[in-house]
Amino acid sequence: MKVVIPAGGEGSRLFPYTNVIPKALLPIDGKPVIWWIVQRLKSQGFEDIIICVNQEYTKNFAHELRDYPSKILIIQNNAPLGSAGEILGAKKEITDTFLLHYSDELTPINLVELVGFHNVRKGIGTLGVIENVPLDVGIVDIEKNRIKNLIEKPMLNRTAWAGIAVFEPEIFNYIKLGNDFARDIFPKIINDKKRFYAYRSNVLWLDVGSLSHYKRACDLAKQGKL
Repeated sequence: MKVVIPAGGEGSRLFPYTNVIPKALLPIDGKPVIWWIVQRLKSQGFEDIIICVNQEYTKNFAHELRDYPSKILIIQNNAPLGSAGEILGAKKEITDTFLLHYSDELTPINLVELVGFHNVRKGIGTLGVIENVPLDVGIVDIEKNRIKNLIEKPMLNRTAWAGIAVFEPEIFNYIKLGNDFARDIFPKIINDKKRFYAYRSNVLWLDVGSLSHYKRACDLAKQGKL
């Protein structure tokens, strides 16, 4: 199964670091984020990988992954095209079910189970979602301007998309340049009443596109726990 990794985002949440280097190439214990992702994919048997990048950084990605024993195709985009629009360059390479994996997500979610879950249900797509996600901020309970309680970084009592999904090629019918998956594509799919599912997991999830998660990933990597 092919894996498509959109890696052309500007990484605005990590400015000023990403003024110099794209977030997918930011180092975690001496290795770029993309290396960790590709390593995890390979460990679960996913080796046919397409990475969609901004043209400016094509050589950087090729250099970082030059010795990695996986089949990696790097597709150039001329500019940021939205999280969904970025993968349009890979459309001609996709003829069957494929795995989407954002370039800033680190999680040991079971991708084999995710694919199996999707294949049984035969929908247009299945999102990998994470439960018990900690918020990055403290929550304050207020009554008549008086603070009644403060909970530092509580668990969000909802499920969150982990930036990983399995899709059928039909998904490309919904994508236009500049589109974002969550903002533009998923509402259309739901509105069309397509079979659209969620695979739940409660494993560690780090969105290294945010500074707090990036720092935590670096700390865990140094401890050998990532």
